[in-house]
Amino acid sequence: MISEKLKDKKETLIVIGGYSLIILFVFIIFLPIYKKWKEFDRKALMEEQKVQSLISMGKEYLRISGETLKIKREAFSAGDLSAVTVVQRLTPKGRLSAIKSNRHTFSPDLQIVNMEVKLERLSLSGIGELITTLRQKAIYLKRITLKARYDNPRLYDAIAVFSALEKP
Repeated sequence: MISEKLKDKKETLIVIGGYSLIILFVFIIFLPIYKKWKEFDRKALMEEQKVQSLISMGKEYLRISGETLKIKREAFSAGDLSAVTVVQRLTPKGRLSAIKSNRHTFSPDLQIVNMEVKLERLSLSGIGELITTLRQKAIYLKRITLKARYDNPRLYDAIAVFSALEKP
């Protein structure tokens, strides 16, 4: 009887020891592996987000690069003539009273030319034709102020600001 009780206690201790070893195995070996696996999974997700971000930035770069090329192609280029010279030549004779221009560097190979042009004694249709002609030459109207003439109300004096991109 005593030996059976000892045998039962031994078996119970062996079973408890076995369970303890399994629990110990789980806590010492499996949990650190599980934590590292979860950490790896989290980092993989972060890397995936970074890759998606890089892909979207690449698409944005290509879009902006395409727009830049389009702007460079559309930039004013009339051989050796500047945008100011073209405005002077396309304005009807005797109607241009003053022109002021300033240039700002837009990029190493492009600059913005702003021109304030004072025109005298032009009809509305003449002003419209001038604006259309200049636009065809990649010179764009930014703003215009019209003032009817006292001596002939059908004619106008105008102050127009034009802008163009030029290659330096």
